[in-house]
Amino acid sequence: MKNKILVLVLVALAFSAGFYIGQLKGQENAPEDIPEDIEEQIALIDQYLDCSITSNWREMLITLSGEALLNAQNNITRTNGIRETELLETRLVNFNQVGDYSIFDIIVTTSTEDPKQKTVVFDRLNYRFHVLDNKIFSIEQLPSLPLFTTPQEKMATDRIPAAEHIVMTYLSLIEQNNWEEALLLLTGRARRSGLSAVSTMSRLPDLHFTNLTVKTIGQIGDTTCCVLAEYGSAGSNMRVLFSLEAFENEWRIENIQQVSVSA
Repeated sequence: MKNKILVLVLVALAFSAGFYIGQLKGQENAPEDIPEDIEEQIALIDQYLDCSITSNWREMLITLSGEALLNAQNNITRTNGIRETELLETRLVNFNQVGDYSIFDIIVTTSTEDPKQKTVVFDRLNYRFHVLDNKIFSIEQLPSLPLFTTPQEKMATDRIPAAEHIVMTYLSLIEQNNWEEALLLLTGRARRSGLSAVSTMSRLPDLHFTNLTVKTIGQIGDTTCCVLAEYGSAGSNMRVLFSLEAFENEWRIENIQQVSVSA
């Protein structure tokens, strides 16, 4: 039973589409050779993003139709105040066009003030916009970052030890049962799952790790690093993959996945 709890906690600690995104035009990482005939659709997305960031719901709704409009109307009614969110970066990583129907994949990086923990939370999410008849009719939040279709620079090798250090620090804080500090090292999926796990468990298990090693096994572009941690705990040998994202030169753990558990 202990092993099951351990796996649950470690994996768990790894909006319909949200409104805090940003400008697309003029970004450095956009695919080249965007056809002129979809510039109007890109301008529509720009308008949606501008209005979303400023909470101008009335003008934002004008850009939507179909399920995107219904979801936005429902989200607005459930909105409790305005979060202090700042756009850090947007990347148009891919687009496809069939006649007047276009699909845009956009990576969005934001920072949001968390008044409860008195900290700034970084987030990086991937959205897919569906546009037809000059209206955004569907917005999806994709579960993971897409493969880049544009060339990406590799991260400097001196940044890799910093990513591994974050994983070591995170596991050390868990050993100390310091979940509050550990959560500060998480972002995106890992943070949302971690907050949910901590808030719903009546008592968090005491975890201890032996023979802990971490090593970087790969990277995606200059912002994503994958670190494999191996250790013993509660009589089992664990292998866990940590995906980290770089935010303003700081690493945060975005996802945690169990690779294997053995006796």
